[in-house]
Amino acid sequence: MQLKGIKSKDSEELSDSMYEHLSKLFVFLSSLLASVTVGWFAFLMLYKCWLYFGILKPHAEGLSLGVLLVFPIFYSIYKSKLNESEIPPKTQFKKISIQLFCVFLVLTFVLNLDLLVPIFQGFHDFLRLLISPTI
Repeated sequence: MQLKGIKSKDSEELSDSMYEHLSKLFVFLSSLLASVTVGWFAFLMLYKCWLYFGILKPHAEGLSLGVLLVFPIFYSIYKSKLNESEIPPKTQFKKISIQLFCVFLVLTFVLNLDLLVPIFQGFHDFLRLLISPTI
């Protein structure tokens, strides 16, 4: 009987310890995802400047450096947010990761819209030639 009480106490300590480690992991992953999103945005902006104006050529090393520089900022933000909120870390990580992934996709789409315009214009010209061929 006493043995079961000791086992449940150990399992409670283990679950508290796991919870603490998982919350640290979720804060780390959320911060990493946020810093990658900001780095990707900066990389795409520099790429557009280089493509259209010939200045500020982006490099993968700069992207990595930007992610490393922004990571501590997001880490402190998400750590304070986790400590202040009563939402479980797993739920909070899901919310943050879904939100950041959507931002990541929207940024990529919006910043590459200029590549879609010539494609649609060429498709429009092709359809116009099919509908009204010149003789």
